[in-house]
Amino acid sequence: IQTGLAANCKTILVLTGYGKEEQKKIGSIKPDMIFKNLYEFAKHI
Repeated sequence: IQTGLAANCKTILVLTGYGKEEQKKIGSIKPDMIFKNLYEFAKHI
């Protein structure tokens, strides 16, 4: 997410697998979008 933000790219976080743990690690760094699973992300694109 840090790299995407630095490159002015849209960033996402998918809350499956390790996503919930990663969300805790990134703290105040926020992705542009958060999806609860890959299906929800796929519907978005």
